[in-house]
Amino acid sequence: ANVGLTEMKYSGTNTALAAADIVPNGDIRGRDMTVNSSALTLGLSASPVDDTYVKGTSNVDAVGITFKASAASALKVTDVTLTGYKGSASGTGTIGSLGELISSVALYDGETGALLSSSPSSNNLGAAAGTVVFNGLAWNIPAGQTKTMLVRVNLSTNEPAAAKDFFSFDIVNTTDVTALDSSDSTINAGATSVAPNGTTSPNVDVGVTSAGSLAVAAAPGTPTVKSIYWGQTGAEVSRFRFTATNEAFYLEDLTFEATDATEVTDFKANVKKVTMSYKNQAGTTLTAISLPTSTGSVSFGLSGLGVNRPYVAKDSSMDVSLSYELKTRAEGATGDVAFSLDFDGGAGPVTDFKAIGAGS
Repeated sequence: ANVGLTEMKYSGTNTALAAADIVPNGDIRGRDMTVNSSALTLGLSASPVDDTYVKGTSNVDAVGITFKASAASALKVTDVTLTGYKGSASGTGTIGSLGELISSVALYDGETGALLSSSPSSNNLGAAAGTVVFNGLAWNIPAGQTKTMLVRVNLSTNEPAAAKDFFSFDIVNTTDVTALDSSDSTINAGATSVAPNGTTSPNVDVGVTSAGSLAVAAAPGTPTVKSIYWGQTGAEVSRFRFTATNEAFYLEDLTFEATDATEVTDFKANVKKVTMSYKNQAGTTLTAISLPTSTGSVSFGLSGLGVNRPYVAKDSSMDVSLSYELKTRAEGATGDVAFSLDFDGGAGPVTDFKAIGAGS
């Protein structure tokens, strides 16, 4: 407002202060303020992606759903309802009938790995409703930030109805998520953000099959033709690559053998012992030693090693290498001979091979 001469004077005087002497003497505009309301927006996480597992596998991450709190307020998610879908092909699904595929469902924080809940208030996955409900959560999402909720399941040991069945999860309705803001007001999921996984046409689903498979081949870098000498130790002669599909495997019994009579004779005459190198589940390289048998083979019985058994991770590979300790001339070694150790997987004279599926 414009100050009149009778309203403002110099201190200690009756001299009036002119309006022009007041700087600034116009209106001072305040900052524009944007008022936001509390809101929750759902989305689909980039991980996990489509995958296939064997029946009976535990801790399968089925889908990740992102929860974003608006900048207006932090949110505490208290209730979540998931809807499950089952399909005969990837990317398709019908609500319900998941009871034969899934034995339990739990929720985890995708960033910290913390368990949010493994005790649903109700589980109707096997029914037509196809829902599983989690109440009483206390999952905090800071204002303006996004967190991921992982849906993690244990698969049942039931046989899939088809060669491979598929299932998926989604959050379908706005009221399927309840959260509280800083004023304890109830916030539900935004209407345009529900069904982030596509409901009956899921973007991410899980295939369930009866068993995985294990393939064996010569590994890249395996020796082809190699000269070795009397008394040599640590001479690598073979390397085999084991590749697992759909589930992890433990290798428990392995036999390698010379495959014709001449090679059997030369192998027994020249090899004192064979060392096998492999990796366990922790990724540690371990070794096992075997002595040649009268049939020209070496066998490794590893079932009693527990977590130190050779381990081939799901959809991955692991190499097994064989090295010789050779006899000296004084120990009866012969010269100018050629022989090899082969892996036949039970097809040769010795049929000692055993692998155990970690899931099935």
